[in-house]
Amino acid sequence: EGDVESKETSTLFGAELTIEKHAAAIGPVSPYIGGQAGFSTGKDKDEVDGNEVSSTKMTNFGVCAVAGFVWGFGEGVTLGGEYSLSFSTGSGETTVGDNKVSDVSRTDIGIGTASLFLSVAWK
Repeated sequence: EGDVESKETSTLFGAELTIEKHAAAIGPVSPYIGGQAGFSTGKDKDEVDGNEVSSTKMTNFGVCAVAGFVWGFGEGVTLGGEYSLSFSTGSGETTVGDNKVSDVSRTDIGIGTASLFLSVAWK
């Protein structure tokens, strides 16, 4: 009887750029619109006894339109909210051993994703 060592590894690298245009403040509230673009690439790998058994490689690209506000309600404290409309697409492949077994693709559309955030700055 021998022990079998199984290991799963995931790596991911990505970058995103966001540009915002703030409108004239309405009191302590600053509304804005903007856009984002980003990409990521990654690999999931399964190994048994140090030998790669299967892997999935993926590359994704996405764009997003955002609209939100930042409310400054104290010295260095802001509360904000943001909505987004996003589109992303990705492609890759899955291999088992040395054989490619499938192509991988995905397309995602996100509508009205809301987030709320709090920022505190200190000196």
